[in-house]
Amino acid sequence: MYQTAARRAAAVATLLALATLAACGPSPRGDRDDDDGADDDSWVGDDDAADDDAADDDAADDDAADDDAADDDAADDDTADDDTHASDDDTGPGDDDVSPDDDTADDDTAPSADLQISPASWSYGEVGVGCVASQGFVVSNEGGASATIASIGLTGGLASVASLTTSGTSPGSVIPPGGSGQVWVEFEPEDEATYSGALSITPVGQPARTASLSGEGAYGGVRTDTFEQTAAGAVDVLWVMDNSCSMSEEQSTIATRFETFLDEANDLGLDYHLSVITTDNANLRSSGGVKVITPTTANAALVFTTLITAGTSGSATEMGIEMAYQALQPAATGGVNAGFLRSDALLHAVFISDERDQSSGSLSDYQEYFEDLKGDPDRFVASGIIGLNASGMAASCSGPTGTAEGGTGYWTLVDATEGAMTSICSSDWGVNLAEIASASAGGGPRLSFVLSEEAVAGSVDVEVDGLPAAGWSYDAALNAVVFIEAYAPEEGAVIEVTYAMPAAC
Repeated sequence: MYQTAARRAAAVATLLALATLAACGPSPRGDRDDDDGADDDSWVGDDDAADDDAADDDAADDDAADDDAADDDAADDDTADDDTHASDDDTGPGDDDVSPDDDTADDDTAPSADLQISPASWSYGEVGVGCVASQGFVVSNEGGASATIASIGLTGGLASVASLTTSGTSPGSVIPPGGSGQVWVEFEPEDEATYSGALSITPVGQPARTASLSGEGAYGGVRTDTFEQTAAGAVDVLWVMDNSCSMSEEQSTIATRFETFLDEANDLGLDYHLSVITTDNANLRSSGGVKVITPTTANAALVFTTLITAGTSGSATEMGIEMAYQALQPAATGGVNAGFLRSDALLHAVFISDERDQSSGSLSDYQEYFEDLKGDPDRFVASGIIGLNASGMAASCSGPTGTAEGGTGYWTLVDATEGAMTSICSSDWGVNLAEIASASAGGGPRLSFVLSEEAVAGSVDVEVDGLPAAGWSYDAALNAVVFIEAYAPEEGAVIEVTYAMPAAC
């Protein structure tokens, strides 16, 4: 009994010693028995430690060792556990999540370009018809590879009234990672309407990137101008007489033959205004307070004789065209020369001189002013009684009234407006004056009606006596409604022109 107790005490002591060794480090035998260096704590719970012959310590140890080696929990589950083993899938060198090789396998997509347009949308708001609004866009590459622009353009209805300018974004341009380019889109509405579309940029090998666009066209208001068709023969004739020292004979000749002009004008049924200025003075001459002769002027031929006989003490620097220009300035026609010029009458300037014109301005500028004054090139005509040769060209000549220098300057203006051209050296001034009267009748019915404000092309509407008109067009250069002669409104007809005005830009 005592021996058995002693054996059991020795076995317990041995187990305690082994437990102490296990706590301090792996047992050398455990290392040999267990490939993992399995925890020797498993010996403590070994069922065989007190089961075999107590006198055989080695056997007990062997039994315990065998039992430990066979213990699945201690030798396998505990120390060879898949979560902690060096070859564990989660932490081992072959682990899919942390292995350098697996990082490359997981991220096997090459870097790509990523174009962005800023702003992504834009509204131009309300823009005047005919005005231009511009907006810039930045095209940036926020990806990891360069982007090559394949195409760029505008889409939708807005594309018809817009244009673009590029900087670093034209087809073929390359935008590197982190780089950018620019696009400017100009919107110019043509009508009072709403427009929409998009800026579209397509990189090579990728879908298009777009920025939406919108805007509205607007007018600056609507206006109606009213006109009344005048008689076909309304004409304002401005006679420009050379009053230099060599013009005495010519003034006398025209004075005595002037009735030829009046007879022809009356036979043609002309509604005329006749006034006289000189080549060095733009103010209308006056006779007994009469500056403007009309078909109802008493003793019209006598009044005209006084007006046209301007004397010969004037300047030797004859500037007939310049004086006509000054006489027809608004300040003059509304002041000292008031009562002569009518808005609806043909304007006819007649130059009489034995010298060339010495005006300082450009002949084309003078012509443009006279035509603009009437709002229609066909409503202005110039005629001349000047120095011409037998071929009708400006050249020196001689005749009953003396000699004359070629009438250059005057000749150019008369030729450009297809007026009457007669020689101051002629022996028959009656013919000259009859031709001048015929040229004064060249107006015919009024075909052109100049608008009081600029009109938007395409917005003009015309009515004659309250009915839609036919046979007309809008001339933007003249800012006028122009009728075909066959459709000219009749005398006394009321013409109403309604149109939109452009907005202020």
